[in-house]
Amino acid sequence: GGIWLPIPHILMLPFIMSDWMWRTGLAGSIVSGLAFVVASVFMYKTMFLLTKNKIASFMVALVFMLNPNALYMQSTPMTEMLLIAFFTLSTYFFIKFLLGEKQLISLILAGLFGFCSVLTRYEGWFLVLIEAGIVMLFYLKKRNWDKMQGMVVLFCTAAFVGIFLWLLWDFLILGDPLYFT
Repeated sequence: GGIWLPIPHILMLPFIMSDWMWRTGLAGSIVSGLAFVVASVFMYKTMFLLTKNKIASFMVALVFMLNPNALYMQSTPMTEMLLIAFFTLSTYFFIKFLLGEKQLISLILAGLFGFCSVLTRYEGWFLVLIEAGIVMLFYLKKRNWDKMQGMVVLFCTAAFVGIFLWLLWDFLILGDPLYFT
């Protein structure tokens, strides 16, 4: 198709071997359930990274895990929970980058999980745009033009290639790069 982004469907592939799992929606629910667990863990880790407080970190994860909307979405074969997981992963590694912890690898991982969010839901496109802007501001503030260029190119290569691939797919298959609109 030209509208639904591919990552959720790719992640469901191992589970749809069973026709029963496909027809009941369990194939997609497994992916959503696993994404819920990943999102919960990395919400805890993100808060701990920022506060170094285990109780506050646990409370953040608990608020998410007890949210009726999150509980519903993790039980359904929809794409929202997967986006939340990739969004949370990208944000965690992006914050690690900003804090100076393993800067290069953290930025690459933020870009790779940004790539996954870009190919999961269109909201992910805004995530990588905002993160790219923050990388630019981060180095402009330090007046380090050369490093800013390198880091922005590195991040954007990982994160924005998903947008490019989707536009290319729509153009090659459907004749219009903006078919999804």
